[in-house]
Amino acid sequence: MVLELQPVILAGGEGSKLFPLTDTIPKCLLPVGNKPMIWYPVQFLEKYGFQDFMVIVRKASAEKIHEALRTHCQESSKFQMICIDDDEDIGTAEAMVLIKDKTKTDLLVVSSDMVTDLALHRLVDTYRTYDATLCAVMAKRVDVHPQVEQTKSNKKSKITDPNVGTRDIVSIDPKENRLLFLSNEADLEQETISFTKSLLKKYPKMKIQSSLVDAHLYIIKNWLLSYLAQKP
Repeated sequence: MVLELQPVILAGGEGSKLFPLTDTIPKCLLPVGNKPMIWYPVQFLEKYGFQDFMVIVRKASAEKIHEALRTHCQESSKFQMICIDDDEDIGTAEAMVLIKDKTKTDLLVVSSDMVTDLALHRLVDTYRTYDATLCAVMAKRVDVHPQVEQTKSNKKSKITDPNVGTRDIVSIDPKENRLLFLSNEADLEQETISFTKSLLKKYPKMKIQSSLVDAHLYIIKNWLLSYLAQKP
């Protein structure tokens, strides 16, 4: 695994959902169990022998994150900081384009806020078996209970759903376990989802659901980075 995969830690998120906790500290450095959040995915990968990491961060927080990694992680681990502009809002695909000329191996991409005891070798075996272009981990979604508010004017209860805009829309072919569609509902520009006729013909029994959440743990073929650069 160590020879064929380059670990990449996504740590450039603004952490807007955790404001004001992230007003003065990067999201990935928020303490969880007396450790910065980013320590957990790094420690998870260190257990499998990974030592050379690429970390995608914002320029303003790069030095602070690098120092935290050097303090809390194994001395043998090395971290290459890949910086994005502080005012830039990019997703995972755009972040991958930034490193397309920096590695020749396939990529193991992990979010800086992931805490897991997943058996990584099983994911890698699946990736190898299917010769997948991209292999993604999904987890069962746990919804937050709707909030009931009492309005003053008419004394009626107002129910607000805190889950709106946070769900992932996922389509998986049940026969091949192939990922056909993935998008967070907040990123959808319209209320309808379109599929090509060729895809529907090939996978007539696709299941579209919102009960799964993208765990932001991927294995990606190296050539896909060049493809993303050509077709953003």
